[in-house]
Amino acid sequence: MISNLIIRKALPSDVDQIIEFTRNTFPWGDYVPRAINGWVNEGTAYVAVVEGRVVGVINMVMVKEMGVAWLEGLRVHPGYRRMGIGRALTEYVLNEALRNNARYASLMIAEWNEPSQRLAKSLGFHEVLTLFTGVAKPSQVSVVRGDSMRGIISEALRRTNGYFCTSERHWLCTRASEDFVMATISEVYVGRGIGLGSFSVGPPTTPVKMEVLATEEGDFENYYGRYIVYERELK
Repeated sequence: MISNLIIRKALPSDVDQIIEFTRNTFPWGDYVPRAINGWVNEGTAYVAVVEGRVVGVINMVMVKEMGVAWLEGLRVHPGYRRMGIGRALTEYVLNEALRNNARYASLMIAEWNEPSQRLAKSLGFHEVLTLFTGVAKPSQVSVVRGDSMRGIISEALRRTNGYFCTSERHWLCTRASEDFVMATISEVYVGRGIGLGSFSVGPPTTPVKMEVLATEEGDFENYYGRYIVYERELK
């Protein structure tokens, strides 16, 4: 661990540095440079700073209705990796989540990202859901709206052991109730699976081409890959 590490809320003046070290995180680039301004404006991003230089970033979204803290976008400057900065950032926001009365913390990691999976497991996270992600092709569905959605949502939550995901604004997965999902989406799609907005319980189930997080493999026009949702109970 670096002795002079400072962790704090991200400031607008940090954005350029964050974009610089995150623009080429993966072979395809990274979504963090597109998202960071919004995170900073919302006051949900945190940074690790060493001698005035921003060397790490993480975002935490509070799903207060469900007592869940969603963690995303953990990145460390390439020159400062394997120094405990990712762990320090995660532990810091977990403490912030506790301070904000969160009962659980959740995050999502690509199946191939073994270092991030090892870090999550070492911090007490365990797997709760596997997702197949990408831009799904339209499928034959019945569209259900209004209070008729409730029974379908109940069945979908039964199949996922109570978890709901969305790709709107954030890729986010949380423990959820029927009321929470009813307030989040405007219609349900019933076909090969159950489509709760951008979340498909079963194979991708959507009347239009859209980005989908699905619990089973299916017909994707652009398949991103398999992701694992982890959760930790906070005490």
